Amino acid sequence: MAQTMLPKEWKIVSLGDCCQRPEYGLTTSASNIRSQFKLLRITDIQDGGVDWERVPYCESTEGAKESHRLLPGDIVVARIGATTGKTYLIRECPDAVFASYLIRIRTKPELSPEYLGVYLQTAAYWKHIDQNKGGRLKGGVSIPILQSLSLPLPPLPEQRAIARVLRAVQKARELRQKQLALERQLKAALMQHLFTHGTRGEARKQTEIGKMPESWRVVRFADSVEVTSGQVNPAQEPYASMLHVGPENIEPETGRLLPVKTNKELKISSGNYLFRTEDVLYSKIRPYLNKVALPTFDGTCSADMYPLRPRNDSFVREFLFYSLLSEQFKIRAMSFQDRTGIPKINRDQLSNIPLPLPQTDEQIEIAKIWLSRNSRGGGHILWSKVRSRR
Repeated sequence: MAQTMLPKEWKIVSLGDCCQRPEYGLTTSASNIRSQFKLLRITDIQDGGVDWERVPYCESTEGAKESHRLLPGDIVVARIGATTGKTYLIRECPDAVFASYLIRIRTKPELSPEYLGVYLQTAAYWKHIDQNKGGRLKGGVSIPILQSLSLPLPPLPEQRAIARVLRAVQKARELRQKQLALERQLKAALMQHLFTHGTRGEARKQTEIGKMPESWRVVRFADSVEVTSGQVNPAQEPYASMLHVGPENIEPETGRLLPVKTNKELKISSGNYLFRTEDVLYSKIRPYLNKVALPTFDGTCSADMYPLRPRNDSFVREFLFYSLLSEQFKIRAMSFQDRTGIPKINRDQLSNIPLPLPQTDEQIEIAKIWLSRNSRGGGHILWSKVRSRR
């Protein structure tokens, strides 16, 4: 950030000028045997927090110098591995020290730890880290790299005000993420109940895919679902003007279709599959992401996806969609993914997966229940409503 763009009370400083000298962590082992100090490691920082009850103890307290004790207001930085550069602000902690794969930063009085903690999440910070770690994961961050970081420094009261506002925003986002996670758990539980008990209260039977209502059948994927074959050229009309769907356009686990563009806008030239509004889209790449969509338009999709269509009216389209989105189907699909270099499922593997098949009217009933539970908040209302079936 150029200094001319800053308020006149602000200045540009280097982190090394407004922090005490950062410290590398201790080279010592963790232990389950109680000792004087806990030993904070990279792996103990999960989802932006630390469960101190689960943090192990320091095996030897001899190396736990006073300079390595953590205090509220300290910031630790991951200096190695896949989390290189990630930071965590210590707000409260027991007697604890930090392990060798972490660097500890302690600010001087003119720099608010909360303000620094916020700045160490910005794009400017990550650009600095990426430019200086040289594309390496191991040994990616060092004390000199951190000390050379430039940052804008407002007066201390303004630092604290900025940090309070952004912390409130962060807390609101964290709360929403927890709410969404709970919603996903409840939806998964509902789906599990519907697919094992049905809606009629009838007796259940044991099958190769678990318990299900007596009137339901188990069918093979290939016998009941058609997988589109034969690709089209997305650079030619009418396909060039059609909307294109790739795995990146489908939200994992939810089936939500994200914004899409035409093949012409995306300059797509490799072969695509044509899909219609009666199809269900399923991503064969990385089955663990569980990407399934119910399009409301005709278009083309990446060769990394399968357009699927029920055979002989065996499945209601919406019920097939929910079946593919279920945890049970994901687990079966994932059983194939380690057999190839890139996690994926091919046509032959897909064709052998067993599916639960209720009577048509119960499929419609289950699909309507699921649709009503997911229509709030702009999710499934983007998809077609369950159509009447003969």
